[in-house]
Amino acid sequence: MPPSPLFTSNGPARHADAACGTTAGQLHVHHSVVRWALAQAGLPRIDATPRPSPIDAYLPLIPATLEKFPSPAASRPFAMLYERGYSKSKAQT
Repeated sequence: MPPSPLFTSNGPARHADAACGTTAGQLHVHHSVVRWALAQAGLPRIDATPRPSPIDAYLPLIPATLEKFPSPAASRPFAMLYERGYSKSKAQT
């Protein structure tokens, strides 16, 4: 049986910096197979960088507000964030 394309020089070991899904699409295999092959080849797993959250800019305000007012209703800190430019809805907070 010929060697698997996952372990040849054209496989993902050569393109370790490429996205797992991209390599899987090129080889017509499932992305989990590519992850397994990379792990078997001893390459470190490269996780996606998490995107910044819209609330990240307001995170310092929340503990400061809770120190000042220890038990506000949940709607009050949200209103304070909204006044400062937070644009998401209450359901997304």
